[in-house]
Amino acid sequence: MANNAQVASSTEVEPTETEVTTKFIIDSRYFAKGVGLILGGTILKGSIKLDQVMMFGPDRNGNFKQIVIKGIHENRVSITEAKALS
Repeated sequence: MANNAQVASSTEVEPTETEVTTKFIIDSRYFAKGVGLILGGTILKGSIKLDQVMMFGPDRNGNFKQIVIKGIHENRVSITEAKALS
């Protein structure tokens, strides 16, 4: 199931393994003017909801950034929550 999530980043933080309740594997990313960063991928664990705060990373330096989910689409349809397949 491919999902697209629009995100807005804020501060850098390091999550611990016990805090990982959702795992989203990114297979594509886009930047849309006036919208921001858009990520496409698959949810392997948990779920993603609108306005949910998540950790994005690691980057090249091993850091994670806190992000807020601003939109979720599945097959070009806006949805409020996306879940991993059981």
